[in-house]
Parts: sequence; C-alpha cells; structure tokens
Amino acid sequence: MVNEISFPQRRQTLSRDERLRGKRQIEKLFASGKTVQVMPLRIRFCQEEGPGPPVRVLFSVSSRSFRNAVSRNRIRRLMREAYRRNKHLLTEPLQACGRHALLAVQYQHHAPSDYGSVEASMRRALTQAASGLCAS
Repeated sequence: MVNEISFPQRRQTLSRDERLRGKRQIEKLFASGKTVQVMPLRIRFCQEEGPGPPVRVLFSVSSRSFRNAVSRNRIRRLMREAYRRNKHLLTEPLQACGRHALLAVQYQHHAPSDYGSVEASMRRALTQAASGLCAS
C-alpha cells in the first residue's frame, strides 16, 4: 500500500458573485486602487467594505490593441482560466487577515501570449497584490 496524503480540495470556480459588475465599485477601483504590473498583465486592486466574496474581479483587454473580437475573447478566456486556477494565492491571505478586495486584470501586451506565460504572470501578480492588500 502506498501512503496517500490527502489535501483538501479547493473549488476552482468563478461564480457570478465573484465578478465585478457594479459601476460605483468599478469607479472606486480605478479612482483609488493600487497597481501591480507583471507583463503582460496589469492588476489594479483596492479594499472593499461589506459582505460578499473575498475578491470581486473583472477582466479587460483593449480593443485598440486587438481589433478582432475573437482575439480579445481568447485572451480574456486565458486570463479567467489563469485566475480561476490560482485565485487561492489571493483569497486565502485575504481571508486570514479578514479583508475583501476589488480586482481588475488588464492585458497590456500588443501581441497574444500563450497560457503558460499568462498563468506565470498571474501567479506573480496575485501574490504581490495579496501582500499589498494585507500589509495596508
């Protein structure tokens, strides 16, 4: 028999409640948020008061950089997947320090990237954002 180590399963989902949709919250985020830039991503974040999920997030790709909607949607899909699989890097520290956050993930490059580079950038940016949110 092999000794099996059981790790608690994390739900790797991105529900509708975790999406940032409100105009006031988006304006607050862009007016008073801090920025972390790890190419090809820029992450803007700020603290949020009140109940709800630990993090509410939006994803953005510039139509100036990518004229074709298919390209924009593909990059947005890559960013969502990278966030969904690595959001624990941000949510666990926030829950430990008892805070909530708003987050905007923006794609900054003018050329499409592969999933590996987007995920690596997402991991670095989320850890930097977590340290910035829990330190303040």
